[in-house]
Order: sequence, then C-alpha cells, then structure tokens
Amino acid sequence: MIADTVARTVVERRIADTVQDRLAATVFGPTASVTADVGGVSMLAQLATQSFGAIEVAVTVPVEQLAAVAAERTTADDGGLLSGATWTTHDGALVIAAAGGQSGSGPGISLVLQPTVDDGDLVLVPTAIQLGDRTVSAELIAARGGVGAELLSPWPIQLPELPDGIRLVNADAADGSLVLHAELRDPELSDRTAADVLPNSPDAHRTRGEEL
Repeated sequence: MIADTVARTVVERRIADTVQDRLAATVFGPTASVTADVGGVSMLAQLATQSFGAIEVAVTVPVEQLAAVAAERTTADDGGLLSGATWTTHDGALVIAAAGGQSGSGPGISLVLQPTVDDGDLVLVPTAIQLGDRTVSAELIAARGGVGAELLSPWPIQLPELPDGIRLVNADAADGSLVLHAELRDPELSDRTAADVLPNSPDAHRTRGEEL
C-alpha cells in the first residue's frame, strides 16, 4: 500500500511537471500551476503494463492572466467593459467590475460570468449584472430587454492552442483563479513516465531519491 502511494505521488507529480513545461510556451506562461490525477486502483500495476487509467489535469490560472487573455482573444461585444476592468471570483463565478464604477462617478457595474467548456472550448456565460448593491439575473434582463442586454451573449474565449493530447472538459472559478479541468491523452507520456518510475529501473531509484 505504501509503495503504491509513493508511486502514485511520483507519477502524478511527473505528469504535472510535464504539462507545466508544455504550457510554458503558451500565453499562460509560468503563471499557471498544474496538478494531475491518474485514475485506476493500483499505480504499480499500471506502471508494470505502461498503461495508465484516465489522466485528469487541473490548470489553475490567476484571474489577472485570464483578464489579459480575454481582452485580446474574446469574440464577444463587451461594450468596453473589459477596458481597465477588475476581475475577481465569487461563489464559483467570475466577476468583472467595470473601471467606470470604481472611480466614484456612479454606481459600480459588474458582470457575473460562469465559466464552462463547450466542445473543448472555454466559454464564459453571463448569469447576472450587478449595479451597485443590486443584482439582476441574466434571465430577467433578457426577458425585459433594456440596459445590459447586449452583454448577455456567451463569451467564447479563444485560448492559445493547447499542447497535443490536452483537451478541456470543464472549468470553474475559485480563490482568485480560473481552474481549467482537462483530460490528458498521450501514450508516449505514459511510456516515458513508466520507464522512469518502474521499481526495477535504475532510473526509478534515482528519481525517487530526487523527488521524495
């Protein structure tokens, strides 16, 4: 049991480091952090067959970096909201506070968006608009029309091309960051990782000594 737990820790750390290196060449750069989770019961058995279960990775991107990406890559008509806006997170959603409302010239306007993934693409779905202390749902605004209705279309975010083998499946927001959940399908990575970490491999003993 202990040996399997150690093997799982080493494998998941190695996979996360590999994905982190791949993302370094994208617009996320070094700001994103990565964790990995390998499915299956016995990690030692998976290493022996060089065949891993489902590999899920979570890429955590600070909202400041997401704001920079969105400002350049969103295809939505934001009415200038992104210019100088402040991005935060609240209750699993992203909150974009327009710069105009922060200057004291009037009640602050914020847009609440729920991050989601549609066919491998990141989409931010507006769920509400906040005007000062008042929150109005997107459904109510859409039904009545008027101010704010133009902001309620989903925002497709054209992310940089992700490395081969990484596909987005879900997204959420928490603690000032956007968390992208992805599947990793890379047979070559499985082979390399297994060769490095196999108990009988000379490299495995060295790897464990370095990483534990």
